Parts: sequence; C-alpha cells; structure tokens
Amino acid sequence: MLRAAFGDHVDKLIEVQGLVTAPAKQGQGYGTALMEFANALADAQDRGVYIFTTDAYRFYETVGYTLVEEDVLGVDNPKWKGDPVHIRIVDDFTAIPRHAPDEDASTPLLRPAIVEPLRYADIPKAARLTQRAFDPNTLDRYMRAADTAPARELRQRITLFIDFTDHIMCDQAWTINHGEAILTIGLPKQKGRLFMLFLPIIKRFYTEELAKRKAEYRQKVAAMLEAAFGDSVDELIEVQSLATAREKQGSGYGTALMHHANALADSQNRGVYMITSDAHKFYETVGYSIVQEATMGENNPAWDGEPVRIRLMYRAPKSKRGEGMASHAASDVSGNPQDAPQPAGLNQRKPSTLKRL
Repeated sequence: MLRAAFGDHVDKLIEVQGLVTAPAKQGQGYGTALMEFANALADAQDRGVYIFTTDAYRFYETVGYTLVEEDVLGVDNPKWKGDPVHIRIVDDFTAIPRHAPDEDASTPLLRPAIVEPLRYADIPKAARLTQRAFDPNTLDRYMRAADTAPARELRQRITLFIDFTDHIMCDQAWTINHGEAILTIGLPKQKGRLFMLFLPIIKRFYTEELAKRKAEYRQKVAAMLEAAFGDSVDELIEVQSLATAREKQGSGYGTALMHHANALADSQNRGVYMITSDAHKFYETVGYSIVQEATMGENNPAWDGEPVRIRLMYRAPKSKRGEGMASHAASDVSGNPQDAPQPAGLNQRKPSTLKRL
C-alpha cells in the first residue's frame, strides 16, 4: 500500500504512529490540537504526512487528510469469523499530485466532513439531535431546576425549530451531514425577528423562578460584555450555539464548524465571542481565550448547588488582532488562534488522491 501510494517518496514522509485521547476527554478537541501540531511540524520541514487507520479515517479527514489507499484483512482466513477488516492510508492533502494519479476524484471511499448552510429540511433532525447532544452543563442544570412548567421537552423542541428557522433566514447557520452538527452565529446588525416575535409566547411558560434566573443571566452577560468590549461589541460576531450528535462526537465536527466561524470572522476582520459554562477547554483549542468570568446562583436561596460559572471567551481576527477593539479589552485577550482556511473552501475539499511530497 505504501509503495502504491507514494513510491520511493515514502522514505521522505512523516508517519503518525499513534493518537489517543482519554475517554473522559474525548470530544474536547485534544486530538485535533495534536494533529494540528503534527501538521505544523511537517509544514516546517516541507514534508508530507501519512497514517494507517481502520475506522478513524473520518476524523482524520476533518484535519486535512485524504484516503489514498485501502485494503482488507481476514478475507481468506478460515480462522477469522468476523467481517473483513479494512485498513486505510490517509495522507495530508496538498496540491502536488501523486506519482501515478490514476484514480478518479469521485471515488466513493472519500467522504470528507463538509460544512454547508443549514436548510429548512434539516431542522427536524438538527433539533432532535441537538436536544440529546449533551448531558446538561452546569448552566443548563441551573435553568432546568427552575423550569417546572409542563411539557418542557416539547417546548424546547419548538424553541429550537423557531431559532434554527430564524438563523437560516439570516444566513447564520451551518451544519455537517444535514443536522449531525450545528453552528449558529450572530452577525453585527443582522438580527433575526422570528424568535423575538414568538418570545412573548415562550415566556408565558416561565415560572417566576425561571424568569428570575433568566434575568440574572442577562444582567451578568451584559456586564461582562461591557467590561470586555464596551461599544465595540456591536462590531463582533457571536457564536450562539454549537452542538454535535452524540454518536458523532469526537469526529472533529465541532472543530470544523468553529474553523468555519473563525474563517468567516477573519474574512471580515472581526473578532468573535461566545458565552460558555463548561466548554471553555474546547474553545481554547480553536483559538479562544477567557476574557471575563462571572458566577450565578451564589445569592439565590432557591439554588442548593455550587455557584454556576459562566465565561466570556474571545478570538481576535487573525489578520489584524484586536484592531477596532476597545483598548481595555485588547489588553486582556491572549488567545492563540489556529490557522483557519478561507470560508469559501472550508472543509469542502473534493475527494482526491493528491498529496504533498
């Protein structure tokens, strides 16, 4: 397989021989960060990279690799009762052709994760998968504990339908595999109206305690935004939601969507921010830094849990870091954004047998 894929050039390539993440840390972008380090090391030496893998090829596609050779084991082994075992070589994608480019780009072996706009037809799947994508984080638990009105799950599903529709109408929602992973953002001066139209109806189901906690959240977020950005917040992009279906977590889909958001922001020379409670470690792997923190619930006698920590995270535009930001905010930002491709071609590489030598 190596000779068929690379010929004598194989001796000049770097091989990724192992990549492992602890089960408790999978889905946080650690594997992606390590692969990006390997890619940067290879780029510094102007070398290609290849990997042998069985089932993890879809993940490697999300960090720039293409399947170039495949074989099977166990087909003719009478002592093996299982299905044939597929082994694959994936290769760092570049624009330099193989020594024998004799395969068509339409090979069905290659199915890269493609970031594309969310469609109305994707909404039912996206809403269903988003609802069960995560165990509730600390902020979710804080809000859910006060949401004792009937039919909470149904109300949440309807709210997601409205929210996704609003973002589609404003071209502010993207997906991978038609709802398996979802990203929604807020662009400056492009606010959706549909959700605000339905908000009074949604609020009718708020208990008194839930309304109190929602107001507390809004006040804490407003204070953090003012302290970090001042009036400049109106020029920034906000990441409003990011979710990946449980069975696809760890496949790099969330990272691919965040790279898309980063590339969009870079193309407009804008910073990006988001509010998160527990996912800050993941966002750090894609270039974001905590610039403000606050706690909720510490003075609420109706809450018997630990104070809920919420974090404001920020990434400056790659091209001109911090330009146009309030000076008191710029001094607090220490992010190290990852390289992000331009939006037009992000994660939309065509199936190919190309490589870099």
